[in-house]
Amino acid sequence: MRTLFVRAMVEKIGEGTEEVHYRFVPGTLHAAPINRGNQDYFEVADPPQQVSGQYEFRGYASDGNRYDFQAFQLIPNVGPTEERYDLWWATFVIANSVVDRYEFVSVETGEKVLEYLPGGTVENGLAQPPPGSALGGVVTVSWTAGSTPSPLKRTGPAPPLTHHLLASEDGGSTWQAVAVCIDGSSIELSTEFLRAGENISLRLQSTDGLQTSDSRVDGLRLPNRPPSVRILSPQTGDQAPLGFAWPLYGTGYDLDDQALVDGWWTSSVDGFLATGNRVQGVVLSPGAHNLVFHATDSAHAEGTASVHILVATGSQFDFALGESSLRVRGPGSNPSHPGLEALVLGARHGVDVSVRNDGAPTHMTLSLYLDTPAKAEILLATQAYSLEAFETAILSGSFEAPVPGDYVLRGEMVVSGGRDPNPANNSRTWTFPARVPEPTRTPTPSATPTLPSTPTPTPTLGQEPYDLDGDSLITVSDLFLFTHHWGSVEQPPGKLVGDFDDDSICNARDLLLLLLEMK
Repeated sequence: MRTLFVRAMVEKIGEGTEEVHYRFVPGTLHAAPINRGNQDYFEVADPPQQVSGQYEFRGYASDGNRYDFQAFQLIPNVGPTEERYDLWWATFVIANSVVDRYEFVSVETGEKVLEYLPGGTVENGLAQPPPGSALGGVVTVSWTAGSTPSPLKRTGPAPPLTHHLLASEDGGSTWQAVAVCIDGSSIELSTEFLRAGENISLRLQSTDGLQTSDSRVDGLRLPNRPPSVRILSPQTGDQAPLGFAWPLYGTGYDLDDQALVDGWWTSSVDGFLATGNRVQGVVLSPGAHNLVFHATDSAHAEGTASVHILVATGSQFDFALGESSLRVRGPGSNPSHPGLEALVLGARHGVDVSVRNDGAPTHMTLSLYLDTPAKAEILLATQAYSLEAFETAILSGSFEAPVPGDYVLRGEMVVSGGRDPNPANNSRTWTFPARVPEPTRTPTPSATPTLPSTPTPTPTLGQEPYDLDGDSLITVSDLFLFTHHWGSVEQPPGKLVGDFDDDSICNARDLLLLLLEMK
């Protein structure tokens, strides 16, 4: 049994009618086997929508008999968005071992979108980095690759090549996929997923969907690196009155031992403060502090992170709604990605407005209003918050954009007890346009979009509650465990425990340990 990972850009046809459907954008369909031998790289996707209609996947044996058949409908996995094209992917299982060719066919036109025939060849070679070279924090991997079409191929384009990149820390005895379904001839990778060593190998697999070629480079060296260090709280710009007991939260990660490490804290004003990743009750002298968290690894290499904070007698924190206080999320969007700048016509959107507290308990009320082209301003959501030091209040709502025009969101904050010296900036508006999409046009070769490369998608955690220590549920917002990670951690109701844009997480276990540190 073989499994194919198939991906393409798709374009919506019939916008504004009852016959809306999607079609493949020419030149963007890519297929790659994902379980060659015993290397099952990842569980990438569910099978496609199995309904009669738009397209058919057909598999044939060398005698011409058809052994595999599946009709499917194109439903984008990412979208709909305000962009012209959306991304689609699915897995196809070829159960019969005699199948040696397959094709994707449009049911409506009978056109072969792409066919894969035996007898061709694929060749590749790694150009960079050279064997025996030393790796830095980021490595550029480049290669040459090409294919010779099958002699059975008479018409239409040859299938495009797709590449998988694997790495080994033991000279090739074991391998891990570090980037899959790459297009083009190079990629830049952070080396944080690798332990330091003298016998690192990289391996490139190139496939046209049927034939595959391998090449590798050996003897790569990666020196020991200092830990990756981050301060989770406080944040730069935080301030508190004299006598406030500061909580200090930091995390250190040893990239080479792949383990959390403990650290210590210093201040530019007070010198050494405390030892530990989580310290409570630190009282600082008045003034501006450069607060530094230090951590060392098993080889005594030191990493640091710093924030700038203020301790002042009688200081008052200016609560304000700024440009970045509000974020609008489109349908199917990643919660950790930047918000939309324009709305998707006819779709439901999520919206969040957030305010971070200073170093004193605060009571406030947040409200969110919407003014649309079709109706006067309405209240979307409102909630009262009792915030402890440096907690973040998050108010969420949702709305639809049924007609074209400008949609105006207004946030309003009321801080109790006279704690805000400047209430004038406690209200703000944000305007988001919803526009009629451009008429559908048949793409020309110059207008064909580039299909995004796909970093290895495992392991992932997405918007699921994890009971980390038995006393509460923490929601993890769409983390992506590859060479760079971002996300947020919330503890209900609507209080942000921490957020991060972290370069140190290498696997799911390390993520859970980090979340325990954050909590």
